[in-house]
Amino acid sequence: MKKFLYIRNYFLILSVEFPPFQQTSPLDWDVGKWQILNGSAMKMNKVLYILSLILLCGMTACHDDHGDDGRQEQANRTIIMYFPWSGTQTSKGLYNLINYNVADIQDVIASKGDSKQVRFVCFISDSPSTAVMYEMTKKRNDCVCDTFIRFEDPDLKHAEGIAEIFRTAMERAPADHYGVVVGCHGMGWLPTSVAKEVKTRYFGGLTKEFATDLPEFARALENTGKKMDFVLFDDCYMANVEVAYEMRNATDYLIASPNEVIDRGVPYAQVFHYLMGNPDYERFVNGFYNFYSNYHYPYGTMSVTDCNKIQDMADLMKRINSKYTLDTSLLNQIQPFDTNQPSLFYDFGDYVRHLCTDANLLAEFEAELKELVPIAKATEYVYCVAPIEMRLRIRSFSGLSISDPSENSLTESKVSTPWYLATH
Repeated sequence: MKKFLYIRNYFLILSVEFPPFQQTSPLDWDVGKWQILNGSAMKMNKVLYILSLILLCGMTACHDDHGDDGRQEQANRTIIMYFPWSGTQTSKGLYNLINYNVADIQDVIASKGDSKQVRFVCFISDSPSTAVMYEMTKKRNDCVCDTFIRFEDPDLKHAEGIAEIFRTAMERAPADHYGVVVGCHGMGWLPTSVAKEVKTRYFGGLTKEFATDLPEFARALENTGKKMDFVLFDDCYMANVEVAYEMRNATDYLIASPNEVIDRGVPYAQVFHYLMGNPDYERFVNGFYNFYSNYHYPYGTMSVTDCNKIQDMADLMKRINSKYTLDTSLLNQIQPFDTNQPSLFYDFGDYVRHLCTDANLLAEFEAELKELVPIAKATEYVYCVAPIEMRLRIRSFSGLSISDPSENSLTESKVSTPWYLATH
């Protein structure tokens, strides 16, 4: 039985237990190292088991097939999976966990895929300086992978370099519609300049050299000339208004969590098929919620944001901000989404309800919020690891976070974000 408690903005722990044992706390963790809970040594046979399982997935579930004759048929949809390096120069970060996720996706393709309607291309960094891209195709009841390009020192920091990766995927698997799955670490809109302070990233790896600023990623997608149907961030803290506004020209829908995402990430085996064909976002979010409600670490939030509605919300917030300034004595009453002191992210809806006292204007906001975030689900608690390890009770959940009320020095640059400039 495999158990994870690993947060997708900080390294934590992977444990494989035979037989299962009762876990206690506190957790013992160390960036870049694999440890068993409570600091006990990992036995070699467990390490070998993990490595063998990963190798097995690579050799059987998805093997290279170079028999392609070069013909690229147009599909209805192509889903591009983008897994940049999530570690450091000396640690693998989420690489092994992402391989588990990919194996689950392959199983879904093998059982429910339709290669004539939906194509699947995966880009994954397999070291700090190399990456591979392959197409996953259903053949009979199996998933076959055709590795068609390998990258040396790919540019994962700048818009043009990232755009070239996506254009390569689109040339390989052209389609009428595109969706994107991003799996790595995440820290919302925060710029890479604060990487040392928060020890995570904005999304990607754990150090600045492997960090990508959100505007670069958004511009990369725009530069492909195609607007995505959806972008799923399987990363921490990516469901916030600053991100949604930045992504408004890159995607129709943003699927993400406003909180920390534990090791398991999206339960692809249970929900990935809802993104195939015509995406069923409601079932996807409900499936995510049902999975985590019954998981042995029952902590998870997920929402879907209609980025085509974000400009209307920005216009409304400009009217609200022109009339009201938050009474800072109310700050500790607003739902926080992290354990930084002061918090970096607060629930968007709860913030506005403490900011605006005009009943008519607030009613207009609530109606607009339902249009902007049509689907949002949260477990009763979320799990935070950094910088303070604790559970946070979710008493107010709109599906999006905001950094406007934050007094943390790490959010000082919020005043230069497109969202802030559009709403003040």
